[in-house]
Amino acid sequence: HLLARRSDASVFHSEVFMVPFTVGKRSFIQVIVRDISERVLYENSIRESEERFRLMSQAAIEGMLILENNYIIDCNDQWVKMMDYRRPEELLGKNIRDFLSEGDVRRIESTFDHKSINKTEIRVQTKEGKTLVLEATGSEILYLGSPRSVVLFYDITQRKRTEQALEQSIDRYK
Repeated sequence: HLLARRSDASVFHSEVFMVPFTVGKRSFIQVIVRDISERVLYENSIRESEERFRLMSQAAIEGMLILENNYIIDCNDQWVKMMDYRRPEELLGKNIRDFLSEGDVRRIESTFDHKSINKTEIRVQTKEGKTLVLEATGSEILYLGSPRSVVLFYDITQRKRTEQALEQSIDRYK
C-alpha cells in the first residue's frame, strides 16, 4: 500500500490500481485509489495484540498450548522444554492426545465448560519418556480471529513426589 494525499493535504493509506485500456487508437490508464486506512489500523492493532500475547506467553512459567480441535496450533517455550523438545515447530500440528490419556483429554476439555477457573491434574509422557504430573487450566479465547482452546500447564511433579514421600513416612510411624 501507499501513502496518498487528499486535496485538503491530509495523508491516508491507499491501494492503487492501474488498468490500461485502448479506445480507438488512443491508449489510456484508469487509476483507482482506494482508502484503506481503517484496514491498516485494524491490521496493526491485531499485530500488536498478537505480539503482546506472544511476549506474555513466553514469559510465563506455565506451559501454554493453543489448540484447534485438539491439534496444537501454537505453544510457548515452557511447554517445549517440559516436553523435552527443542523448538515449538516440532510440536505444531501434533494432537494433544499424543501426550495424554483419553481420560486426561476429557478432564482438560471439561475445564472449558466452567465459567470460573477450573484446574485438573493430568499426567503426560515427554519425548524422552518421563512422566510429568501437571496441573491444567483451560479456557476458550479468540485467537487470530477465531475461537480456540488455550490450556496452561503447571508442573507439579516434584510436589506430588514430596506429598507421596510424606504420606509413606507417616504410614511407617502409625
